[in-house]
Amino acid sequence: MPVGHELPDRLAGVLRVVYLVFNEAHLSRHDRTPVRIELADEAIRLGRELDALMPDEPEVGGPLALMLLQHARPLPASTPTATWSSSNDTIARCGIMN
Repeated sequence: MPVGHELPDRLAGVLRVVYLVFNEAHLSRHDRTPVRIELADEAIRLGRELDALMPDEPEVGGPLALMLLQHARPLPASTPTATWSSSNDTIARCGIMN
């Protein structure tokens, strides 16, 4: 992660990589699982870290909000590992109400 004065100049590239990691989690070519939860969680963690470093930067808050919204959705019902969770379970898993 870039630090201090480097962050504004490198923000676009860092955000692009974080969002690509998140997309890979939801469109994984790694294996046959529809969603790689641990990879999505890591992208969200990085997005939150960026948001903490630059709380007034809307370019950070927007992608983070999109990742949290997408990650809060349940797995598709057609997958063999899908489980539908209650809203409270989803909120707790994504840490939306932290």
